[in-house]
Amino acid sequence: MSYICNSCLTIFEDSFILQCVKLDMYWIKNEMCPTYKCDGKLIEIDNNIIYFIQELWKLNIKTLFCCGGHIVNYNNFKASYSNNRPYLMLDNSNDKTVIDLLKNLLNNTKYINFELIPFKQFNEENGEDIEQLSLEPKEKYVEQMLKDIYLQIECNNNFQKLLYDWILVLNMNKS
Repeated sequence: MSYICNSCLTIFEDSFILQCVKLDMYWIKNEMCPTYKCDGKLIEIDNNIIYFIQELWKLNIKTLFCCGGHIVNYNNFKASYSNNRPYLMLDNSNDKTVIDLLKNLLNNTKYINFELIPFKQFNEENGEDIEQLSLEPKEKYVEQMLKDIYLQIECNNNFQKLLYDWILVLNMNKS
């Protein structure tokens, strides 16, 4: 896992963070960005998708939670791929055109195994549910992957390709 600052978007490798923890640096304990004059917070993100998340943030696409997917052994009953599949939770404040571009990509046969799922999240500030969207593999696809480690790898790779293609489309539509 690596970390990215939610303000200056600098990426910090986990080895750097671990070294800072060993040195007992106060800003690491408080998840503060070590970049000079930055008041951002460090967010932990999987190494295999951190650069995609950085690019989305540069394009002002707001994300809440994400996972790059983790390969699990089917015989391991403590974890299943359904809990370790890749996903990206999008903030509901994103521009509708940004979401429409993603929906158009999902209509491509290359990405038929992924979908945007409405997800309700409880907002503690006002006590109401907030409707969010989660980009993730379809349940039927996940059931197949539970029995096949190669499908898990393929799913994780296709998820990264989907994020990459989305960023390309966003950049083309920006100009």
